Amino acid sequence: MTDTASPFDSPGQKGGSTTVEVNVAEADDLVGFSVMAQDFLGALQAVGGSAGNGKLQDLFEWDDGAYEAVKAELVQAGKVVPGRGRGGSVSLAGS
Repeated sequence: MTDTASPFDSPGQKGGSTTVEVNVAEADDLVGFSVMAQDFLGALQAVGGSAGNGKLQDLFEWDDGAYEAVKAELVQAGKVVPGRGRGGSVSLAGS
């Protein structure tokens, strides 16, 4: 088995894994969203429901346009709520 780093590991840390549990009702709510949007929501769930825009953009290594398009898709759908902070932040709606 190869020891690989998870995108949620601290820098220099290897071997971690993150499991995101999604119940069937939540999975049904994701139908129709882009794969990138689903990844975005999964990452927010994995980090506790909120994160800075910079942290998420670095995690995915998406350019500004792609990140903002996915965020806008999810904000418009009511899945995430934009927040404050240096560089802005996002939270899962209802968190």
